[in-house]
Amino acid sequence: MTSKGRAKEIYENALRLNRRWRMLSIRKILYLPRILSVQEKRLYIFLFLAGVLSASVFLGRIYAGMTRPVPQVGGSYAEGVIGTPRMINPLYAVKDVDRDIARLVFSGLFTYDGAGGIQPDLAERYEISKDGKTYTVVLREGTAWHDGMPLTADDVVFTVRRIQNAQYKSPLRLNWQGVDAEKIDTRTVRFTLRTAYAPFIENLTQGIIPKHLWEHVDPGAALLHDLNISPVGSGPYRLKRFKNDGEGSLLWYTLSRNPRFHGEGPYLKEITFRFFDNEEDMVSAWRRGDIEGFGPVSRVRANEFSQEVARVAALATPRIFSVFFNERLAPALADKKIRSALSYAIDRERIAEQATTGGGIAMATLLPLSRPMANGALPEQYDPARARKLIESTGWKDADGDGIYEKAATGKKKGEKEIL
Repeated sequence: MTSKGRAKEIYENALRLNRRWRMLSIRKILYLPRILSVQEKRLYIFLFLAGVLSASVFLGRIYAGMTRPVPQVGGSYAEGVIGTPRMINPLYAVKDVDRDIARLVFSGLFTYDGAGGIQPDLAERYEISKDGKTYTVVLREGTAWHDGMPLTADDVVFTVRRIQNAQYKSPLRLNWQGVDAEKIDTRTVRFTLRTAYAPFIENLTQGIIPKHLWEHVDPGAALLHDLNISPVGSGPYRLKRFKNDGEGSLLWYTLSRNPRFHGEGPYLKEITFRFFDNEEDMVSAWRRGDIEGFGPVSRVRANEFSQEVARVAALATPRIFSVFFNERLAPALADKKIRSALSYAIDRERIAEQATTGGGIAMATLLPLSRPMANGALPEQYDPARARKLIESTGWKDADGDGIYEKAATGKKKGEKEIL
């Protein structure tokens, strides 16, 4: 029998069964395999599985269209860090490890978003005067410290004035010179600047400290106070516990989720920082499973993990290395053409690549590229031929081809030359 004839026979059998089994019952379904041939059983199994698969895809699409994933609270994370925190206090945090933890424990009026921009944190709304000298900020309602005490405009004004007080020896004091902080009401603070300063809003990312705990601390004892290691803030995480080595150095530091946090999240219940003296010990701890992440590490070290079970994230830090022309020590640099020629002669891209093993970005601005007012365009591209033309147009010559440009010196003995 041909395959076409066999298919027709299966079809007729199906019609016959349909007529006989109109009143379908469980007993009849169980009896069905007894009357079907092997090929018919395979056909019905195929049709059944195809139907189940189609229904699953259809229902899955309906489910995906009517639902969305949402983060859940739970879990923990352990991170390795080189160095030991000393000042988990936004007035004194200078080291990376201090700043990283302080950012989790304390809140500012504003904070940085994921793209380097500024967004409200403790602030509910704000207003900047037309002349750019007055900033009025209204706090969110119901904000509180980790110990349950309310956070008010008094805390904001207190923080600014403590930074400005030379006795407190805050390294941030210069940032707040010429700024007057004034309480308008419980939730409103006004900042008045002597002169307009467009980036001032970045100052308002400054972490706020609790007045009710710090107002009784003598300025001379502020740097050594226990609150620098056992802080009380208003950030997404609060101190849970820590352990030191008996000599004052911390071994690990655990933060837990702040249930009173005013913003979205956080979702991790705990974050533990484990501190190491060097990169080797930190990487070894990761390979043992003692920590789940670590950083920062050198670019060379990071490249080693490309073949391992690890996700390497490259983060741009606002650290800038610059070279400046000193016209007083080198009179030839007083000529703008010479300065421009030297700029064309510098291969910034190559320097950035080699000096940082691929981790640097060539730039020509004193502002980090993450700042909205920064211009990432290089003023002059690498062009050695153009550099030579500019130099030679000013009278400098490389007569012997040794790469050193010379010209007759002015006001000096005959035969003396200046070299560039």
